[in-house]
Order: sequence, then C-alpha cells, then structure tokens
Amino acid sequence: MIFGTVLLSTDAERSYKIYRYITDNRFPVRLIGERAGRVEILVSSGLIKELTAFLDSNRIEYRVISKRGLPLILYALKNKIGLLAGVIVSSVIMIILSGRIFSFEVLTDNESLKESVMAVLYNEGIRAGEPVSECDLTVAERALKKKIPELSWAGISVEGNKVIVDVNEFTEKPEYTQKRLPTNLIARETGVIEKLDLNDGMLLLPVGSGVSKGDIIVSGKVVTDRVYYKNGEERHDIFEKYTRSIGTVYGSFERCVKFVQPYCKEEKVLSDDTERRYTLDIFDVTVPLFFDSSPEFSISKTEEHTLSILGFDLPLKINSIDLTDYSYIQRPLSKTEAEELVYRQAEAYEQNFLTDFELKNRKTELSCDENGVTLTILYSLYGQISEEVEFFIDKS
Repeated sequence: MIFGTVLLSTDAERSYKIYRYITDNRFPVRLIGERAGRVEILVSSGLIKELTAFLDSNRIEYRVISKRGLPLILYALKNKIGLLAGVIVSSVIMIILSGRIFSFEVLTDNESLKESVMAVLYNEGIRAGEPVSECDLTVAERALKKKIPELSWAGISVEGNKVIVDVNEFTEKPEYTQKRLPTNLIARETGVIEKLDLNDGMLLLPVGSGVSKGDIIVSGKVVTDRVYYKNGEERHDIFEKYTRSIGTVYGSFERCVKFVQPYCKEEKVLSDDTERRYTLDIFDVTVPLFFDSSPEFSISKTEEHTLSILGFDLPLKINSIDLTDYSYIQRPLSKTEAEELVYRQAEAYEQNFLTDFELKNRKTELSCDENGVTLTILYSLYGQISEEVEFFIDKS
C-alpha cells in the first residue's frame, strides 16, 4: 500500500479480453472481480500505465474509481512545496521529540501545593523537553516527600509524553493539640445553658443559667479551697492551677436578622459585540497572541486545538477565546419581585449559617417603604453556645 494502488472499473461485456490479457501476460493484479455489470481491477500504481495502454488499444472503456498510497500523495503535493516541506519538518520534529516530556498534571486542587511540586520536579531535572528515559522518577518521588512537609505520599507515572503526579496531603492535626496557653469556655451567644459536656476546667455557670455573649462559663483557672481548723480557728489554704477548659456547652438562644432588598437590582448585560483572541501553548508556557488584556470583556467560550501529525500530538496547542463586551445596569423591581428576592436572601443565610443549629422556631415580619422591602426574622435556635478562648496568666 505504501507504493500506491489504483482501482479501475471497466465494461463487463468485453471482460474476456481483459482476463485473457492478464492470464497470457501473467499481469500482476491485486484484485479482480465483477460488480453490478462492471469489472473492477485493483493494481499497483507502478503498473497502471501498462494496463491503461492495453485498454486504450482495445477501445475498452474504463474509469478510475480511487487512488491510494504515499506516491500519489507526494505527487499531489508536488506543486505545494511549502506544505510538503512543513510535513517533512514536522515529521522530523515528531521523531526528535518522541519519548520526551511535553506536559505535567498534578492531581490536586491545592494551587500552592502544585507550585511546590513543580519546583521540586524542576530541581530534580524532570522538565518539559527532557527525555523520559533520563528521568529517575523514583528519586523524584523521594525528593517530593522529603522537601514538601504537607505530603504523606507521592507517586509519579508517565502516560505518553505527560508526567502525572499523584499526591496525598497530611490531615491537619486538631487545633487543641497545638494550644499551649490555658483557656476559658465563654458564651458566643446570649441564651440559656441546657447541657454541659465537659472534660476539664472549673464550671462557673450551671445548667439553667442565663448567659450573655462573652460571659465565662468554664474557667481555665481552677481554684481549690482547703478548709482546716487550728487552735479552734477555721483556716483556708487556697491553691490555684491553670488548665485548658475542654468541652462543649449547649443551650437555647435567639438571633434577630434583617434582610433588605431595594426596588432595583444590578444585572450584568452582555452585548452582541464579540472578539476572538488566541493564545499559544508551548509545552507548559502560554503565550498570548494579542496585546491588550481587555478587562471590560467577559469570556463566553473557550476552545482548544492541539496540533498533531499522523496521529501524534505535538507540544503545541492553540486556544481560541471568545470575549463578549458587557455592562452593568440597575433593573427596576416590582414589589412582588423584591419580596421574592428578600426571601431568597433569608434562605441563603439559613443554608450557610444555621445548618449547625436546631431551628426551634422562626418569627417573620415583612415591611415595605419607598426604599424597598425589609424582612426581619427572629430565630429560636438550639446548639453549641460556647467557644474556647486563650488567656494569659497574670504573674504580677
């Protein structure tokens, strides 16, 4: 197939002459057969002139159905020297770059960790353009675990021309293991204590006590009063020690929140003006093919085009970016629309800030004036009302 083949179709009524010619002259054909009243002959492109000369001399009608093979491609490109030269140069580049590193992929969402991994790989000689055979991946894995404290494990593999780095991060130690100063448990809400779950510290306010935000519920300063009698007199020995107040205080409390929605809403409006920009990726470097950053445009569509030759991906990629002009407008709202949006604000607040609490009751009050709609909600909640706060020991 590399030398090319040509498929001919002739009239089947005079096929006996063709069969006799092929038999008598032992003419090499790849394939011969009849289809739909026609004789189809597949021959090498180097013998096509001899066969067509016989057909013309015997006035046998024929037509060429298809041509295949490298010589035919080169013949078609003989007047396209630039394209032919590009194919040859690209083929040479493909051979030279085969087995080299083109790109990297670090399997983590931590951008800071990605930068650290890439820096270590660069120092270990694993860089874009380097031959894969000359890179010691085992040594690089050890270097990653040694030089990056956040990593508990690292594995490096190669797929084609891409280096893939799989990493696992250490789980952060609980905060309490890092505390060195004594701590108090203070109230972070104003409410009533309903449950205590304590491991250490001196309880100052028991269950059923009302607390204000900032009150000390459990103290890290533990005072012990030892009472004894001497010569008929009552005496006291006061001992003080300092510790961490470990535990959780649960209680009921109320929280009042106001949500406001004016009779207008800022909206982003895209125009019909679109500009297309291009960037060129060479290995891991992105080169912009334009001069201005166009901050007033919004990216609406991005496409990637990887350059390849004969099925082999080159380390070159062209990215097209469609930028659409936009502006902000103040869209007026009706009373109904404003009320709907203010209730959406309340729903978002509850989903983001109240999921750790049990919602026991909710009282709402909706009011309207010339400026907009105000929604006031009084939440009755149950949950943790304490937080641990460090304090310094007074040594004066």
